[in-house]
Amino acid sequence: MIKAVTFDLGDTLIDYGPMDYMPMMHYGVRCAYEYLEALGDVALPPAGRFSRRICRAVRHTWYRGKLLLEDRNVETAMARALARMGITLDDQRGREFVRRFFAALARLNRPASGAAEVLPQLAARGLLLVIISNTVLPPWLLDESLEEVGLLGFFPQRFYSCDLGCKKPGRRIFAKAVQALGVQPGEAMHVGDRYLTDVWGAHRAGLRTCLKIGHRSYPLPPVRPDFRIRRLTELPAIIDRLTGGA
Repeated sequence: MIKAVTFDLGDTLIDYGPMDYMPMMHYGVRCAYEYLEALGDVALPPAGRFSRRICRAVRHTWYRGKLLLEDRNVETAMARALARMGITLDDQRGREFVRRFFAALARLNRPASGAAEVLPQLAARGLLLVIISNTVLPPWLLDESLEEVGLLGFFPQRFYSCDLGCKKPGRRIFAKAVQALGVQPGEAMHVGDRYLTDVWGAHRAGLRTCLKIGHRSYPLPPVRPDFRIRRLTELPAIIDRLTGGA
């Protein structure tokens, strides 16, 4: 019996599409610098130096997350880089700075095909829904992205790796989620687009697995999901098969 469905975020619930990271980062740091200039009361270094230091902080956080089983909040790294340049922002300005930096990513923000249709169906079946995401982006920014596309209300609980000190494919982040939901691992199914982090990780934690084939679903031969889908609209039929529903 399936009582809960856990979802990956990027390219599963939100479809960012293929991304060219370097132009996005350079565009973002320019937007962030212009925002600080417009405030008029922030002493700024030359734009080139500012760009190098902020981008270095972001890249270091990103690559650290790729190489280690740990994600750190990039907002913290950016604040430290700003402080080293003598710039201290209050919470409101700090958040707006981060929004401007990720402006190019925000422009790609759209719900995955079928998400707005499927999530109400799953909720109507009484299923518990939760997000489990590997990310270095600040959780509040991801929550804003979900709110913007109308999906946040379906997920009262979100488990973001940079907040928890653990990440997929480690078992602990899945264990935290199912424990919070009050279900056994075998009563939950994880849906995601990555063989390693989503399929292998969830399988090791005892969850059923469903691979949503996407832009980055590079096959990992020993790893076999319980189910494969191309669109989220295929998910309710799988759930009904497992629960004996209509």
